[in-house]
Amino acid sequence: MALRISPRAGFKNCIKFAVIYKNSIVRLYQYSFFYLYLIDKHIMQKRILQTAFLLLTLLFSSQDLVGQGCSDAGFCTMGAMRPNQTLQKNMRVRLRSVELTQYRGVTDFKLIVNSTILDASISIGAKNIVQVKLPYTYVEGRLTDNQGLGDISLAYTRSLIVNDRYQLNASIGTKIPTTDGNDKFENKPLPMYYQTSLGTYDLIAGLGFNTKNWTFSTGIQHPLTDIKNEFLWKPWSKTQDSALAASYPRSNQLKRGTDLMLRAEKNWRFARINCFGGLLGIWRLNNDVFYIKNKEGVLTATEAPGTTGLALTALGGVGYQFSVHSGFKFMGGYRLLRRSPEKSTDGLSRLYVLNLTYSYRF
Repeated sequence: MALRISPRAGFKNCIKFAVIYKNSIVRLYQYSFFYLYLIDKHIMQKRILQTAFLLLTLLFSSQDLVGQGCSDAGFCTMGAMRPNQTLQKNMRVRLRSVELTQYRGVTDFKLIVNSTILDASISIGAKNIVQVKLPYTYVEGRLTDNQGLGDISLAYTRSLIVNDRYQLNASIGTKIPTTDGNDKFENKPLPMYYQTSLGTYDLIAGLGFNTKNWTFSTGIQHPLTDIKNEFLWKPWSKTQDSALAASYPRSNQLKRGTDLMLRAEKNWRFARINCFGGLLGIWRLNNDVFYIKNKEGVLTATEAPGTTGLALTALGGVGYQFSVHSGFKFMGGYRLLRRSPEKSTDGLSRLYVLNLTYSYRF
């Protein structure tokens, strides 16, 4: 359900988030963070965790963010396509790792998207891993605010080649919608930028090649269904927000295009600290299509020109391992090339993105 809340900045914004998160899955994130924090008893580790949590609070209450990462479609963080990978050891069936990520992005329309993501990986035998991602998303914009459970990601990864020098992994997966992508405010459909779910079932496949110092990966994401969003300008035409609503691209019954991803990444690894940097490219292979009524009142398919092409991002990050079990990583980036934001009908375009992750390996 969409809620009308006026934006605030600085300290007031922090307080508002604290109130909203009180009854949401974000509270689970906070409790889980401190639970993992108590697992390791070393004094130095506690101080670093406290510092990391303080940085988290400061970073995500600021309006001036820098960086851009993977789009909300999110397939570039699944399975063999994940960033900052290491050579993995063989394991039996067991819970391999749990990650808690705080994501914050600013869209081209100055909406602020916050997501808290629970990411679990399970090893099955020597060469198989199943990954599950559960996000909870809160969108803050000028039309309204919206929040809810995001799309669920599932991926199966198989190690094709494993040795001490390199690994070749293949992944296949899906994204499962948690809504139909048509949340409304006062019975008026909201643009895709305000939706917490894309509303489509997606098929995802990819390959990843990892050495001790390099990661190369590629993947494809193909929507299997259309989005049930009904956003058009007309329902908003007689409201005080008519001009603002008309600035968003129409997305009625949207058919999203297919995305191809390529990543090249260099890693520098030390005893406890690792750094990484590289390039991430996402190519939309075909134009998005939405439906509008013609003069006869019949819904007609309309291509959204400018929705194809390359979005290229320079990414970088740093990680710190408290022990063999736990650590955190921070990732940001700088956008080098983007598709037209005014025509991003699926609402995935971002100006800035930051990720802060705490991980625990079992």
